[in-house]
Amino acid sequence: QLALCYALIVSPWLGACAFGELGALVAEGHGLPQTQRASSLWLAAGTGLALSLPLVRWLELAAEASASVPAVRAELSVRDLGRVYRVSGLAAQLQLGLRARFP
Repeated sequence: QLALCYALIVSPWLGACAFGELGALVAEGHGLPQTQRASSLWLAAGTGLALSLPLVRWLELAAEASASVPAVRAELSVRDLGRVYRVSGLAAQLQLGLRARFP
């Protein structure tokens, strides 16, 4: 997956960006008489927000939230069963962690 971000807000503790993602959705069947491997293009657009809280000079608490909307909602199906999965219309991600800065 490749994601490119255009910074909308740039400050020492707050950031926001609009981004595009390009990648592949790959699936493989298991436990069926005939299994296949399939792949589909992943193309999405979204936005994200990042917040940093300095703890000490070299360490900060970092939180990021993002949401994206896929351009194509790929579907996976099984012969005789029909559709078993469809990509959601909205993908969301939340991250929380520590970020260290090295001189």
